[in-house]
Amino acid sequence: IPLTTEPVTTANPLTRQLTDLVKLYDKDMRFSGELYDMMSVKLRIFFDNCSMVGLQPDQYHKALPIMLRERASKFYYTHFAGKGYTFDTMVHQFRVHFETEENRQLYMSEWRETTLRRVITKNPTKTRLECLQLLFDKLQTLLQGLSDIYSVDINMRDQVISACRGIPECNMALYNPASTYEGVCAQLRSAIGTAERSQEVQQFHAGDDGDDQFDHNWTDRTYGGRGRTYHRGGSHGNFRGNCKGYQPRNSRDQRQKKCYVCEKPNCWSTRHSLDERKEAYNKFRQ
Repeated sequence: IPLTTEPVTTANPLTRQLTDLVKLYDKDMRFSGELYDMMSVKLRIFFDNCSMVGLQPDQYHKALPIMLRERASKFYYTHFAGKGYTFDTMVHQFRVHFETEENRQLYMSEWRETTLRRVITKNPTKTRLECLQLLFDKLQTLLQGLSDIYSVDINMRDQVISACRGIPECNMALYNPASTYEGVCAQLRSAIGTAERSQEVQQFHAGDDGDDQFDHNWTDRTYGGRGRTYHRGGSHGNFRGNCKGYQPRNSRDQRQKKCYVCEKPNCWSTRHSLDERKEAYNKFRQ
């Protein structure tokens, strides 16, 4: 009986490359067509991923739907799928449809109106440093939707400087700003970080001052001072042995101290906020 051999089939290289490309993508890397989702950014990701799996430029049109989701994906399958369009033609039509003049005007308006003060107001629970990073991220996103003339480093630098004016923590950095965008960002981070650490130290010392107002040592008020008194004969007598109920001076060290804010033992006023310490002090003075 003759042996029969089945032909060995090899996978299509393009199919394998497209499969590998899908594995590189997650949801956030795909273009949705929504506001603030810039196609220029997603195209850079697309080109980089295609390079990693070995796709050539003449094969990009096959891989385009992999980088799309939601509205953009529907637009592709409605207008381009199976119609033989080139990659460049489809990208151009995507830009015309999603990157409208109305969107660019919106980005420009927000670019001019975005300031650190407004970011701080919208994020009251975040620190100044966190708000500063939100400002950088917002301006970077808006920059992608503006025309190419705004992508110059000096424009981003000037916008950051303008957006941070009026914030006291930024004054030191803005007095003599660096000549580059990254340099200005580093100066602002350093200035705000220094201001926040200084404020923490001041609050800590303010707490110590609050403790000093109530944690004074007890004064020895015995007659004649230091627990001594005079007898009729003029000789000195030790008041400590004669005074009923007298407690040695170091007895106060044996007494368990309590926090003047919450009145709990083993607690210090510095564990409470400055407002709580002030409120407790005002109640004490009444």
